[in-house]
Amino acid sequence: MKTLKKAALSAAWLVLCLCASQTQASWLIDEAAFHISAHGQTSCAECHEGASKNDQHPDPANVNRKVLDFFSKDKCIQCHEEVEDDLARAFHGDRHLPDPSAYEACLNCHNPHTQLSLSAVRDGRIKPGLQPAGQCAACHDAQESLPTPDKAQEACLSCHAAPTKENAKTREAVASLCLYCHDEGGPAAAITPSIRMPVLSRKAYERTRHADLSCLSCHPGAAGYNHSEQEKGNCGICHSLHDEKLAHDAHVQVSCEACHLADIVPVKDRKSGVILWKKPGSAKSGASNIHEMIIGGETETCARCHQTGNTLGATSWILPPKGILCMPCHAATFSVSDTFTILGLGLFIAGLIIAFSYIFSRSDKDTPTANSGKGRGNHPGTARHGRFTRLLKALFLDVFLQRRLFVRSQARWFIHGLVFYGFFFRFLWGMVALIASLLDPPWEALRFMLDKNNPATGMVFDISGLMILLGLCLMLVRGLLTPRLPGLPAQDRFALGLIGALVIIGFVTEGLRIAMTGFPEGSDWSFAGYGIGLIFSDSQKLYGVYGYLWYIHAALTAAFVAYIPFSRLFHIIISPAVLALGALKRH
Repeated sequence: MKTLKKAALSAAWLVLCLCASQTQASWLIDEAAFHISAHGQTSCAECHEGASKNDQHPDPANVNRKVLDFFSKDKCIQCHEEVEDDLARAFHGDRHLPDPSAYEACLNCHNPHTQLSLSAVRDGRIKPGLQPAGQCAACHDAQESLPTPDKAQEACLSCHAAPTKENAKTREAVASLCLYCHDEGGPAAAITPSIRMPVLSRKAYERTRHADLSCLSCHPGAAGYNHSEQEKGNCGICHSLHDEKLAHDAHVQVSCEACHLADIVPVKDRKSGVILWKKPGSAKSGASNIHEMIIGGETETCARCHQTGNTLGATSWILPPKGILCMPCHAATFSVSDTFTILGLGLFIAGLIIAFSYIFSRSDKDTPTANSGKGRGNHPGTARHGRFTRLLKALFLDVFLQRRLFVRSQARWFIHGLVFYGFFFRFLWGMVALIASLLDPPWEALRFMLDKNNPATGMVFDISGLMILLGLCLMLVRGLLTPRLPGLPAQDRFALGLIGALVIIGFVTEGLRIAMTGFPEGSDWSFAGYGIGLIFSDSQKLYGVYGYLWYIHAALTAAFVAYIPFSRLFHIIISPAVLALGALKRH
């Protein structure tokens, strides 16, 4: 058992070392770390004797190879003969090795440019946990900078020293390294004309938005082996994500580059559902303009995804952002950009003007005079404090908890609460998500609230939607079964039908979205929409249908809002106002 445990630990150590070496195999080295390393005073040519003799250095044919492709154990053994003897005895350092053959590649565990001298570590002169640049005093008097290397080493470091800070000099050094291969007129094109590399025009690049940054700012893994497998840059290092006004919740899973890079094609990552990018398969030869960023909301950029026959799960319509009328149910903005919003909001405002004009014209004679508050004996500050307390109490107990309705009829309170709290929870969720996206910088911890495929978001919206539908059904049943009292208006079934149609179309639209996007991970928590999505099989046909449903949903929303001032739905506005004014006037 002990032997097995040692073998497992050795294997785990080897895996960790291998992963570390592969991710750190950069062409650039930390000059300070190299200076205090065990090889800091060793000439580069002792290990890289072929580099200075090779006319094709760097050789573009080698950039996509792995660092171990260049490794030879014999180079290390030239100076470290005792290591080979120890391995023959199944030892390395002070550890017994179950499988010495697994330690044949020194680079799996040791970075020769940063490996510290064991003697310097053991006697405490060098501390492995401290920054290399701060340890020069271990061997030298305090210095402001590193000593000047010899000419041979200086020639190597002129290209291979990692920049410690970004300035014009370091940017030019990194650019020279990158453009050796990627400049359309660079040396690599003449050395290896058979190798096709992506190239750009240096003059054109210098006019782009990011020309004043080092290439490594956006491509941190570019200066290393296995070059073609480097991870794509992360715009979030410098830029905050767009707020809800620009990106809209539908684009939470869209990468920055899919919209802002020129000369690319959006692609969908099948595992994560994120919209990424690639260069077009039929890319033209010559200099690429990929660095010419596309800024702004040009519809041409939107058409990359929103076109008939796309495989990204995007509707073929370029739809407007959700505007102010959508805020009661969604994370929306205060925009008024589509015809339905303009019409609905216009009729709503006109209705409010008519309604309040009538109310105020009838209540002029009841308006209290300026002297009506005299003689009550209350201190002004105390009165103001009391009114504010009463206002908060009325808003919480009578508006939010609907205390008065609960006292009259608990059944009515429950039915009304299903609709009221269904809308309230959706509105609250959307407002918090919107505010979090508008903060500078955005509150990324709450960005999941914009993601419709997030389990929490999906559950909240589906449960609240079903609450509204259940409440509407119970209202309708109660209205049919309960005799109408004389003098009271009839039940507004048109309003109930309007709200019900609005919610049902919303669920169908959600189902289409889930089906179009290929039932992404997490969408099953939107159980109602997910179930509806299972009905639809041919997602290609849905891309055009979705736009029609979206506009039907928008039209119903506009009709609902416009109808409020002219119907019994007006109590949504007038009841809180009356309760608040009553609390302020109460003695």
